[in-house]
Amino acid sequence: RVYLGDGKYKYIYARTQKELDRKTNEVKAALGKGIDVTAESDTLGEWAEQWLRLKQLEVSWKRYTAYKGNIDKLEPLFDRSLSKLRPVDFQMLFNNLHKEGLSVATLSNCRCAARQVYALAIANRVTDFDPLSAVHLPKEPAAPKRRALTAEERQWIIDTPLHSSLAEAYIYHAAVPLRCGCHDGKGARRTFGNQHDT
Repeated sequence: RVYLGDGKYKYIYARTQKELDRKTNEVKAALGKGIDVTAESDTLGEWAEQWLRLKQLEVSWKRYTAYKGNIDKLEPLFDRSLSKLRPVDFQMLFNNLHKEGLSVATLSNCRCAARQVYALAIANRVTDFDPLSAVHLPKEPAAPKRRALTAEERQWIIDTPLHSSLAEAYIYHAAVPLRCGCHDGKGARRTFGNQHDT
């Protein structure tokens, strides 16, 4: 057991002497940093709830609802000890949420809310480490590259006896779907051809 002061002790259980020594040193190190070692079993969910209660008194209902929505996405980690969660735990959660369809912007809001929960816990000496500081957000898929018109497509525009404004319109409508990745140049040319026939 480790003496905590004020007549209080923290009992440490271990299977081997080596493990007991390690845990004892960890507790003493935490005490030296002013950490409340009696709160090591406090969960992320408990502190998230406390943070939301404080925010409910500070912000509008609309903002509070947004905060709660962001916090609720952390639910898979709610039952875990706040002080024992590691960056990899949040990284894996965010990666999975992104695969399920959450945007990077939404994940950024979730990370921001979680960091505020940890800031509250740190201020109350439950922990001295914010694992979210080392969590990276997934990247959005790269936008499709714009394809230039082929020599054949450019020559077709030049050879087509159309009014210049109509030719310019074709170039615009041919370029836009290519830029958006909607369909290929041949499809764009057929669309223009149909319009001309009518």
